[in-house]
Amino acid sequence: MSFSKLIWGSISEIYDKTLNHKFIKELSNGDLAVEKFGYYISQDLLYLDFYSKVLAIASTKASTLEDQRIFIDQSKYAAFGETGMHRHYIDTYNLDIPKRMGPSAFSYSHYLLSIALAEPLSVTVAALYPCAIIYAEIGLELGRTYNKEGNIYSKWIEEYSNPAFMESAMNVRDILDRLAVDASQAEQDKMKEAFIVSSKLEYLFWDDAYNLRSWGI
Repeated sequence: MSFSKLIWGSISEIYDKTLNHKFIKELSNGDLAVEKFGYYISQDLLYLDFYSKVLAIASTKASTLEDQRIFIDQSKYAAFGETGMHRHYIDTYNLDIPKRMGPSAFSYSHYLLSIALAEPLSVTVAALYPCAIIYAEIGLELGRTYNKEGNIYSKWIEEYSNPAFMESAMNVRDILDRLAVDASQAEQDKMKEAFIVSSKLEYLFWDDAYNLRSWGI
């Protein structure tokens, strides 16, 4: 069994809870409150700034030009492609965009950055992988099942259900599996832990948005 399949199996409960979260369900139905989507968009914009930087750091650690290209391309997409879609919603619906990270966005962003700066590429890629694969899997599911009629979130769903997004996630998966082959057991344990932590933070990111969660202090 490949390493990516092994660690994916370790988060089956986390993924099921994420896929069945009220935020995702209401997004799919088209009845998610715009205020909650606005919170999500604002936090994701701030998060993507960190995410693109972490991908750029990963590119400097890559051992092949092809892997370096993959990380650079994904960094550019996070910084300019995804954020363009976000800006569409901000402009179209005049969303109020706070400039401050909420608890989960802050934790997730700084967790990824700390991993990228302190750990080898293998652990960095494992920490990055949930953002790629969970979005791709959710996008695939929503692309099959979402309510298209009058759904203002169709553009978001179409972005992440695009086969190109899954292909991008598979590129990360392939790098992850190659790095795992040469990793020691201790390093693989760190990779798995990083993958699980990021997967939990993915869930909490949606949960913060649905509950409009602030720091509370």
